[in-house]
Amino acid sequence: MFFSIVMIVTLFCHFYVSNSNKYYCADGYDLIGDTCVKEEIIEATYEVNYYCNNSSYNEKLVGNNCIYYVETPALTSSNCPIYYTAYGSRCRFIFGSHSSRCNYDEVQWGNKCYKEYINGSSNYYCTIGKLVGTKCIQEYSYKAYEDYEYSCSYGYKLIGSLCKKTIYKNPEEKKRDLM
Repeated sequence: MFFSIVMIVTLFCHFYVSNSNKYYCADGYDLIGDTCVKEEIIEATYEVNYYCNNSSYNEKLVGNNCIYYVETPALTSSNCPIYYTAYGSRCRFIFGSHSSRCNYDEVQWGNKCYKEYINGSSNYYCTIGKLVGTKCIQEYSYKAYEDYEYSCSYGYKLIGSLCKKTIYKNPEEKKRDLM
């Protein structure tokens, strides 16, 4: 039994060695067993997809930029007449005191009664951003994140960003010298 295994291994090795002496492959191919093999590696084609990080600002993808808006309350300045100051959405008289000589909603200053509160108008404004109603809206943007999607032609296997193809070819028989 041992003798037959050694014999088979010896015959196989002899056949393999004798094949490399009998056949050859074209440039770029390696003779492996009784086949010519060549690895072809090319760069994969790719498509870039852009995306936003979807934070609480609800970004929108515009081209390769992410745009979002931040909304803040607008600042106000009041239009109160002289001797009145803004008090919430109304104007309050800044001098005088309550007196029995004036109505309950008035204050006395000197010999005259003045309305303690009057309706005033407010002007809304923004130091940054655009005024929309009573809000300031500021636009911000940042470069979108990139995701590369690689692909290979038919017959190639994608390995990272490269395409690999193994090409098999029959070897050619070496010509014998007649000398």
